[in-house]
Amino acid sequence: MGLVLLCLKQFRTPFIKAVKKNGKRYLFLNTTNEFLNLIANLLVNYANIVLPIALVNVLNGFQGAFVFILGILGTIFFPKYIKEDLRKGIVIQKITCIILGIIGLIILMYK
Repeated sequence: MGLVLLCLKQFRTPFIKAVKKNGKRYLFLNTTNEFLNLIANLLVNYANIVLPIALVNVLNGFQGAFVFILGILGTIFFPKYIKEDLRKGIVIQKITCIILGIIGLIILMYK
């Protein structure tokens, strides 16, 4: 899909400007992101084949919690690259949303 979008001038021009401005670093980060996304999708598809689909979808519901934890760890250990808003009110809001999501998953699981 990325190659198709690069054929369109409205997407190609900003992409080329970003590459010229940020160089190899931009291409490396973009390529790494696409590769990790490909691996993640392949693993989810494999899990759908091997495990019951309902179980895989329930586990996908915990994704927000994992992303939040990784964001906090990234902010602590790599503050130059990762910034997570760790103000008390924001953290409470995020944790509340994660808990509500998990409660929703539990309700779906037992219906």
